[in-house]
Amino acid sequence: WDEAAAGLGRAAEILGALAAADGTAAARVAGESGGRAEELVAAVAGLALQEQDAFGSRREALAPMLAFCRHELSRTSGAGVVTDAARASAVPGAPDAAAGAVSFRGRAADPHTVPGLRAALARAVDAGKGGADDKSYLQALGAYDDALKVVQAEQSRLSGAARGSKVDARRADLAALSGHVRHAKMALSMNRTEGMIADLLKEESAGSRVWGGTGKNVEAVAHMYDFLWQTSREVLELPHPEEEMDEAAGMGGEAVDDDFWAEGEAHVLRYRAMRAYYVGRMYAEEEKFQHATVLYDQSLALSHQAVEQLTACEMDEDLVASMTTLASDVQGAKCRARASA
Repeated sequence: WDEAAAGLGRAAEILGALAAADGTAAARVAGESGGRAEELVAAVAGLALQEQDAFGSRREALAPMLAFCRHELSRTSGAGVVTDAARASAVPGAPDAAAGAVSFRGRAADPHTVPGLRAALARAVDAGKGGADDKSYLQALGAYDDALKVVQAEQSRLSGAARGSKVDARRADLAALSGHVRHAKMALSMNRTEGMIADLLKEESAGSRVWGGTGKNVEAVAHMYDFLWQTSREVLELPHPEEEMDEAAGMGGEAVDDDFWAEGEAHVLRYRAMRAYYVGRMYAEEEKFQHATVLYDQSLALSHQAVEQLTACEMDEDLVASMTTLASDVQGAKCRARASA
């Protein structure tokens, strides 16, 4: 039992090092040094995820035999050798990747694991600091596109890989990185559009004619809220990393209802309410008051739903207040439309 436990323990340690792609540990266990050790380290570091999963599965298959040997050994030889066998069976831990990681829908992933991703994200963030400048904005969008391309290239490389703990974890990490990049790109566009809307509404309240008059401002704002509504729906459709991982493995992932989804739904309702109000104002300016009234009723109902969703998600109170203000504006516009009909 002594020899069996020692041999199985050593085999488990070697398989554990291979499963973790830890070449240094593999060289140590194999007793290699010098040039041979360097060759072994390089070879183990280059193992594909599928190969790591295979070694991990083989190590798991040894676990029952190793446990049996340890049990028999404990009855005949004491605890000293058992401790050595237990030490030998430990799988080397994965390095902490939390430093510098990004998070999407509860899953953290390290951009450094995808060549070129960290640099592309840094360019996007730097360009995004340019504010409303068109050149900086386009540079930021281009950098996010570059970031998404390198992530998608990694995802394509794993598209035909068999399922396993390493492959599944890698797929989930790539799905989180993809979701982070796509969400960041859409958030950049949405924040910029909201800023443009604020500027237009200031012009309207000041009676400016820079954009061709109040009617043109209302039309422009309506189109911008339509863009925000459509984009917020795209944000809502971003898959959870676990959902996308299952789809990549051909299992047909199901939608995950989490805080991200709930807050996204609140924004969809908010933008729909705003869009309906401004489209209604467009109809009112064309003296199509019946159409305007229908849209005002829709905006009022959506604003109430948005307040409920925003409050349930404990989101920014300013957003809740904006929907309360909208409801008041809609009531006034609705009364004017009915009086003019």
